[in-house]
Amino acid sequence: MALQLLVENAVKHNEISASHPLKVDIIQRNGSIFVENVIRPRTNLADGTKNGLINLKKRYALLLKQELVIRRDNDIFSVELPLTKEA
Repeated sequence: MALQLLVENAVKHNEISASHPLKVDIIQRNGSIFVENVIRPRTNLADGTKNGLINLKKRYALLLKQELVIRRDNDIFSVELPLTKEA
């Protein structure tokens, strides 16, 4: 469910066209799944509730006792989803 939310988030917040297709990378490494995409902000985006990532962070903290990591480096948006509980 987390992957679906993150892909939907990328579709919602990024400009998508034939000349600028959206590419979402889903990569497993170091015990986590990373969901990454190039940031191309939509120009006609309606204001959202901003609750999607906040709720996902809360679920991870509650269920896995871990924090997911959200990064925005230059033009790359990345979310790290830990796969296992910390000891």
